[in-house]
Amino acid sequence: MTDVVLNKLQTIRRCLERIDAEYAGEPLNLENITRRMRLF
Repeated sequence: MTDVVLNKLQTIRRCLERIDAEYAGEPLNLENITRRMRLF
């Protein structure tokens, strides 16, 4: 794989980890606009 593809994969993994951390198993956390804006 090229470096570009590997970098993209790492970025996606970090984003998914961040979403999991913000979600924290609590669906109401995703309704909080402040939390949602930080995810994107």
